[in-house]
Amino acid sequence: MIRDWFARARDSTSDGSAPEIREVKVDDIASSPYQPRRAFGEEQLRELADSISQVGVIEPVLVRRSPKGEGQYQLVVGERRVRACRLAGLERVPAVVRDVDDEQVALLGLTENLQREDLHFIEEAEAFRRIIDEFGLTQGEVARRLGMKQSTISNKLRLLTLDQDLRRTLRVSGLGERHARALLRLPEAAAQREVLAWAVEGEVSVRQMDAMVERVLTGEDERSPRRQRVTRFARDLRIYLNSLNDTVEMMRESGLKVDVERADREESYEVVIRIAKDGMRSDVADSGDEARGDDTGA
Repeated sequence: MIRDWFARARDSTSDGSAPEIREVKVDDIASSPYQPRRAFGEEQLRELADSISQVGVIEPVLVRRSPKGEGQYQLVVGERRVRACRLAGLERVPAVVRDVDDEQVALLGLTENLQREDLHFIEEAEAFRRIIDEFGLTQGEVARRLGMKQSTISNKLRLLTLDQDLRRTLRVSGLGERHARALLRLPEAAAQREVLAWAVEGEVSVRQMDAMVERVLTGEDERSPRRQRVTRFARDLRIYLNSLNDTVEMMRESGLKVDVERADREESYEVVIRIAKDGMRSDVADSGDEARGDDTGA
């Protein structure tokens, strides 16, 4: 399990002895390309930097030799500490150097952030997806390595069916994962966006969010996909009828006698157009007879 490997990598070497902690230049440490966290709170980083200025770095960071050059390092665990050291003006940071591959870097970085319990649920889902796609792992394999239930990972990944704009809004809105899960019940992105905007503006609870989604699904709210389809159909129907009216007027202007009947039925809207034959030009009538195969010379 990756958590056990994490503890061994941090606390001991392969022969059981204490790890060698060395002072590494902060400027020689590059960020991990597998860092799942997108946002780092400036206020929290400043508080950590103040603490480091007072008492130093209590726990060393974990790094590996940079794949891109000798003498430089790539961060495995400890992004916040390194950033705080830069803010505090420290030139060096205590570090443990370990030989780990990309997959271990990705899993270790995610493990550290999960243990802190402040990684955003959208960031968690995106990290799971990247690990699965990049390293060809199944959900079950990732779950075993992280000591999690597969259902937990599966539920996180479902959040990625929400489009990028929705996920971006969720990251900055302060709404929780259960709010996001409520949106998954809505089949159309337009309705999801409407409900999310309403939830952000009103700072609603999960219960209120669930109730709104239910009203949308049952057609009791304007955000209902069914109502949206009816509204869109009505708007499109008006466009088609206007085009039809224009066509009828053109026919009348050309000399044709055109009669139009309209009927709004319960299940349909009927339009019947009748064109009088005696109002048609002779060449039009002749072409019509030829098309029907009439023999007028008998």
